[in-house]
Amino acid sequence: MTLKITKLAILTALCLQLPGMAYAISESGSTLDKMRDSNTLVIGVRESAAPFAMMKNGVAQGYTVDLCRNVVAGIEKYLKTKLDIRYVPVNAKNRISLLQAGEIDMECGTTTDTRDREKEVAFTYPIFVTGARLAVRKDSPINDYSQLGGTRVVVVAGSSCEKLIQPVQVAAQSKGTPFSVRLVKDNNAGVLDVANHQADAFCTDDVLLNGAIEENNLNGKLHRVSRLLSIEPYALMIRKDDEQFLKLVDGIVAENLINGSAYKLVKKWFDRPGQAYRFNSMTTALFSFPNKTTAFP
Repeated sequence: MTLKITKLAILTALCLQLPGMAYAISESGSTLDKMRDSNTLVIGVRESAAPFAMMKNGVAQGYTVDLCRNVVAGIEKYLKTKLDIRYVPVNAKNRISLLQAGEIDMECGTTTDTRDREKEVAFTYPIFVTGARLAVRKDSPINDYSQLGGTRVVVVAGSSCEKLIQPVQVAAQSKGTPFSVRLVKDNNAGVLDVANHQADAFCTDDVLLNGAIEENNLNGKLHRVSRLLSIEPYALMIRKDDEQFLKLVDGIVAENLINGSAYKLVKKWFDRPGQAYRFNSMTTALFSFPNKTTAFP
């Protein structure tokens, strides 16, 4: 009963910033102005970040993409107009620069809210929480980051792992057990390099390892090992210093998290026949109490 009352209280508070409360949002010079003038919202989408965001035969799909469609519906309700959605493929390397340049208005993918990135862009409430882990071949002796000495590691360019692996590499070097790090364009490239013996380990977010291994039919060759190297709260990304747009989108995201819409989308994209997806406690908490917890660094 207490939980239900608390959720009701949160939803009531959110009504102050949700569509329809025009007096709470000033739009001058904002993304909202741009959308009102063009009747278009440009969304950046990752091409191979299953099951969150991917492009299949030119069609954007995934958990984050579906959630962003719910966000668009909320924006349309607020603006009282129908919007055209235009999807632009982005990757870990160019997603921030395209947003800053105005080439996209919002990024819907697997971007982690970090303190470094908050200096350049803004983030909504997190929509999922995961952490970085390693994928190796099933015959590999590697079980943890401490065993990477003498190996070849690949990470996605511009990803959180690109920075996270650096202190691990420095520590290994100081112990006389160095390993190499090479950048790849996306998660599919990472798992394929390991499977094809072009690399020994791939570092990326745990849930993305699942998606890439499954998408490339590598369950028989690769598996996930090691403890989590980080905590990665995924969020939608918008331009910095657009408080009006952020306030509106935050309200819509929080509403979707609390009313069960986001939960249904996760089940849609993560459940497998006969096997329900097991949420980690951090993601489960978001569906009751949305909060902004920034990852490090």
